[in-house]
Amino acid sequence: MATKECPIHENYRNAVLKASSNNITVTGYSIGMPVRLIKNDMSRKYLAMERKGEDKMELEKFTLGSMKKAVLDGDTSNGSVMAGLVVGQINKISTVEETIERLMSEYYSEWEKIGEKYKTKRDENR
Repeated sequence: MATKECPIHENYRNAVLKASSNNITVTGYSIGMPVRLIKNDMSRKYLAMERKGEDKMELEKFTLGSMKKAVLDGDTSNGSVMAGLVVGQINKISTVEETIERLMSEYYSEWEKIGEKYKTKRDENR
């Protein structure tokens, strides 16, 4: 979602960019379908409905079309802005290519550190 190529509304992308892991909530526990969302008016109302004991059909009616509102229309207040705790690690919008290159660079860097630790331990045990 945090890439330039992802076909989501700019408001959704910016909401993901601005959010921290503290901005995430979980709805849907009461109906056995938990979903992580960025806290907004819609998620707060949904949680209030769950606390009141609303049945599954009422909750479904309330959220009908909420993904479209967020993803296509850019309504990040009343739409369902799904995101996980990883949002706290997203600090810029980049291309898919840049994201993959960064991930691979981080992977190889960590792999080298692990190799160095192993080599040092092996040398100490000789």
